[in-house]
Amino acid sequence: MIAKGIIDRIAAEVRRAGGTTHWHGLKQQITINGSRTVAVVVGRCLLRKDGRRWEVQSSRAYFPDAMIVVRMDATNKQPHD
Repeated sequence: MIAKGIIDRIAAEVRRAGGTTHWHGLKQQITINGSRTVAVVVGRCLLRKDGRRWEVQSSRAYFPDAMIVVRMDATNKQPHD
């Protein structure tokens, strides 16, 4: 799962900097330093005549403080950025 891999990298960097993280599997979010929640969603690439567009499914029952969108490449197999 790409989003979980990105969350794991964020959590590792927070811990390396001396912070704490807690994973909420049901919500698909992490809490950083006990106060801020972050979710990562994947934006699937859609190829159109006028260029690329990214579709994001963001209808969540739980609203994080911040949301990171990972845009996928044209094949939707690897992160674009």
